[in-house]
Amino acid sequence: MINIYYVGYCHHKNLIGLELMKPYFNIHFIDYKKIPSINKEDSILIISDNINYKSNDIKTIYGPHIDFRVSATGHGNDNKILNMLSEWNVIGAANFNKNPILNENICKTDSGVTYISLPFPVDINKFIPTDKKNTGMLYLKNRSTTMNNLILNWIKEKQLILDIFEYGYYSEESFLKSISKSSYAIWVGRHESQGFAFEETLSCNTPIFVLDVDTLYDEKDGNNNSYWNCETFKNVKATAASYWTNQCGKICKSHNKDEIDNEFNVFFKELHTYEPRKFIVDNLSAEPVSKLWTNTIQKLF
Repeated sequence: MINIYYVGYCHHKNLIGLELMKPYFNIHFIDYKKIPSINKEDSILIISDNINYKSNDIKTIYGPHIDFRVSATGHGNDNKILNMLSEWNVIGAANFNKNPILNENICKTDSGVTYISLPFPVDINKFIPTDKKNTGMLYLKNRSTTMNNLILNWIKEKQLILDIFEYGYYSEESFLKSISKSSYAIWVGRHESQGFAFEETLSCNTPIFVLDVDTLYDEKDGNNNSYWNCETFKNVKATAASYWTNQCGKICKSHNKDEIDNEFNVFFKELHTYEPRKFIVDNLSAEPVSKLWTNTIQKLF
């Protein structure tokens, strides 16, 4: 069994994911002082948030908590392997490097940097569906006031009954209660490297109508323009639906109310055909994610 040593900041959802993978890996949480004592033969070191740390000859993966701008252009070009969590993120960062070549979830570049997408698993035993009601849920995260108002006015005109959740202003308990019983969700979110709340909604077998972003610039942070608002990165293609197939729902990239309404009507008519929980169980539960990690580690090292 592979030993994984994790160093640095760990988002609580990533921590839960690592705990879920313990049947498949020996996972150790250590500090930097203990790195020199790692057995180099059967171990992988994950440095989550410090791209400048030199791990010498230890097999090392950097990320996932490294700023996209650093991952794309500030990595030092010295044969690092960076976990970007999802394919769009891999492609976006790799395109700032020389000759990126994507092969499944691994993208090598002539800059000496390799980008990979290794997600963390979703807790499918916690996020489960209950008796579905004829109601929905609206999720808002860091989009412009203009976009939010457009959607809120459209919802009012359409007389949709929705629980409303805004990023940073709700409890997980209330969120879980809503998504487990909702027949559908409307998602007005920013880009997501992985997007746990999004995937937890799918795990509750709740199809999502995604009012998606187009680029990293297509969002807003509080009352200020997003910090992606710079010439270097603002046109990087992005998405709120980092892991997705058509069995999860429907994606709409329009900002036109009539087009949104038409797309939503198609989505709503097809609600009974979607199988979002099956997608999560098959791709983002602990077993398939652990298999992906194992296969990727074997290819890399």
